[in-house]
Amino acid sequence: MRLRRRRNTPDPGCRLTAEPIAMKLKVKVKPSSRKDQVIKELDGTYKIKIKAPPVEGKANAYLITFLASVFDIPRTSIILLKGTAQANKLLEIEGSEERVHELLGEYINRHKIKPDQPEIG
Repeated sequence: MRLRRRRNTPDPGCRLTAEPIAMKLKVKVKPSSRKDQVIKELDGTYKIKIKAPPVEGKANAYLITFLASVFDIPRTSIILLKGTAQANKLLEIEGSEERVHELLGEYINRHKIKPDQPEIG
């Protein structure tokens, strides 16, 4: 799934930025989870758990919709660049890198999500 429509002027209610800039974000997605979550791993990467099954692009569409709601931006402001059939994905998100990480941190803190602990043994 690849959404390519760009808007010249951002939505005035957009929480990310007023400038038309974009950043790339690598994430690991776990579909068919019990609930939607964004987890910051101990190494600083993000794992996103989503409810949608990995069938016929449903998980990719749901991922974009979920992240759009986290950032309070239109779905068209998020583009899946790589990883349509893999867990590791590369996304392009309209907004500054600092603001994207800030909003992800706010989401994690608001939902009291702790980093995944590495398995021992």
